[in-house]
Amino acid sequence: GIIIGQNKNFREAFRYGQLCLQFMERYPSKHQESKELLAVHFFLNHLRAPIHDSIDPLLRAYRIGMSVGDVRNASLSFFSYICCYAFCGLPLGPIVKDTGGFIKEMSFFSQDHTLMLSKVVYQSMLNFMGLSRDPLILDGDGMCEHDYMEYAQSHNNEQISQLVYLQ
Repeated sequence: GIIIGQNKNFREAFRYGQLCLQFMERYPSKHQESKELLAVHFFLNHLRAPIHDSIDPLLRAYRIGMSVGDVRNASLSFFSYICCYAFCGLPLGPIVKDTGGFIKEMSFFSQDHTLMLSKVVYQSMLNFMGLSRDPLILDGDGMCEHDYMEYAQSHNNEQISQLVYLQ
């Protein structure tokens, strides 16, 4: 489905995502479920369905991934979950609290890349809530924008710098 979506055939990509979910129901595997939920709900579902429909499945993917020891996909699922949650315009108080705990957990498991991306979204949420000195600069309890941009440039990490600019 993801490859079909890259070719701009969004209707068919979405259909393949739905087929994946049906296959998953028919042939359950906890070790695959986290990966499949992440792929479908972060990359495909929003092509034809409201983004808020993916919030609960992405949180489920995180929980399943952690329960089977798939920390990498679990952390990507939680990052995807906080992105979808924040983009839906839901109250930020609950997700900010959850994200603070997640950041500690991902630090413990050395999920550095996902941790850095999550801190950008976390600081953005803090800014939206008025919990930073300047709402236009990602600087506060979650991260320091200047340090992140220096890191991104020195490591040629376009994903981090693009996310900082997006926020």
